[in-house]
Amino acid sequence: MEKFVRLIAIILLLSTTTLFVIKIIVNIPISHRQLLIIFIVGIISFFWANWREGRKEKKK
Repeated sequence: MEKFVRLIAIILLLSTTTLFVIKIIVNIPISHRQLLIIFIVGIISFFWANWREGRKEKKK
């Protein structure tokens, strides 16, 4: 499950960064606030996956 969450987090982070750069160059109909919220969700899920994996390694 942690690997799946980490994959989704990486996809969210890369896609929001790409969309933000494209938004600067071309006018696309998405607000900066929406991009920021999706980016924050990606960061939180990435940290959550790392935290869960770290807890598993400590138990071994």
